[in-house]
Amino acid sequence: MSSALLIAAAVVFAGPADAGETLTPGEWPMFRGPNGSGVGTDPLPADLIQSKYLRWQVDVPGRGWGSPVVADGPEGPTIYVPTAMPDGTQMDVLAYDLATGERRWLRKLFRVAEPDFTHPTNTYASCTPVATNEAVFVHFGKYGTARLDPANGHVVWERRDFECDHFRGPASSPLLVQVDGLSPRLIVPFDGVGEDDQYVVALDAATGETLWRTNRNPEVQEVVPDLRKAYGTPVLAEIGGRTLVVTTGAIATDFLDPATGERVWRIKHGGMNSGSAPQVMDEPDPFQGGPAILVTTGDAPTSMAMLTVEDALDAESAQAGTSKASPPKLVWSSNKSAPKRTSPLRLDSDHVLTVDDGGVASLIHLGRSEPAAGGEVESRVRLGDSYWSSPVMAGAIFTFGKEGTAATLSTGIFRGRAGAPIELKVEEKTSLDEGVWATPALAGGGLVLRTEHTLRFYHPEGTTK
Repeated sequence: MSSALLIAAAVVFAGPADAGETLTPGEWPMFRGPNGSGVGTDPLPADLIQSKYLRWQVDVPGRGWGSPVVADGPEGPTIYVPTAMPDGTQMDVLAYDLATGERRWLRKLFRVAEPDFTHPTNTYASCTPVATNEAVFVHFGKYGTARLDPANGHVVWERRDFECDHFRGPASSPLLVQVDGLSPRLIVPFDGVGEDDQYVVALDAATGETLWRTNRNPEVQEVVPDLRKAYGTPVLAEIGGRTLVVTTGAIATDFLDPATGERVWRIKHGGMNSGSAPQVMDEPDPFQGGPAILVTTGDAPTSMAMLTVEDALDAESAQAGTSKASPPKLVWSSNKSAPKRTSPLRLDSDHVLTVDDGGVASLIHLGRSEPAAGGEVESRVRLGDSYWSSPVMAGAIFTFGKEGTAATLSTGIFRGRAGAPIELKVEEKTSLDEGVWATPALAGGGLVLRTEHTLRFYHPEGTTK
């Protein structure tokens, strides 16, 4: 990797930016919503995915699996989606009015004369943007990262100098970090197959300059190239009185200091090709080690790993923002109903729901209250189809398949006896006219769905026509 990348070369400015600004997160600001949780605030009816609730539908030009994000723009709530020419020679961003589906602007962003190979199941626009009320951050892997003005899509800054052999195409999405004492920063993972292609960078949100770069542990480079790649999206977790960036790559999950990029901890669990966002399982306690973290390994092996920090902290350490907690422990790892590509959905502190590639939805016990039950499947239901779109929850749980299956699940407690497991139940199931690869957004009291060629908004009040 060229040393020029470490000094923020090729930063392009198209207007002033305030380094001390505060950016207001959107209603559904990133991949899978707030901190990658997949959980919305407004309960939605189980039969929402029907034509009578389809408020609008528009065609989206190009091709892309990047998920829609939603923020309150200058003209009201706005949806932002990335797209690209199928051959990768042009990469763009579109903005749509949430209420009407009217296109507000199209920003033709990056032209690429000779794009690298991308697998047919991937696209050149599979990375999900980050949206705030004041800015839109878009990422297309090695081809470019940019901040756009939400009013018109004008470029505030862009970076096109990061090198990475994605091998199968880019798909990792960025994370915007705003914590006390730090300027806002965009955390961007690069996990390709070259020897120097596994690293995480922090870009100043105002200027695009590189604040730090942290390479993955050298042991990642020791495996064969195809096992080095990953597509994970980072999240934040409060651990040991500190806010840390949790980012899963090939082989291991790293816990990074957002101020410096210092690797605080690294937990090796195996795997590669992970496209899942780590899931924070419960609220932190400043005098305990912090929350449990659930990560999925992708392939080789396909499994889920439960990480916890158990050591207590004293009040002085918590007040000072330092950590005396020992490294997170790998409590259990299980291949039972572990998804290769979708992210698990946290239901409560003891349960997650997974939907695997083969169309099986599973309710999995985390073992928080019953350690012996960690990783055990309590309930399972076959949905059919194949799933790369991650499930989301708004009262009911909504899942979408690559062939157009739309299934709504519930986790009602049907206990015929004390201690009986929670049962997973299909409430509604229908078929759309085309498949879904992107994860939906929960915003505006409804559900924004990106299908293979369209963008749709389902709302309990139905159409406005």
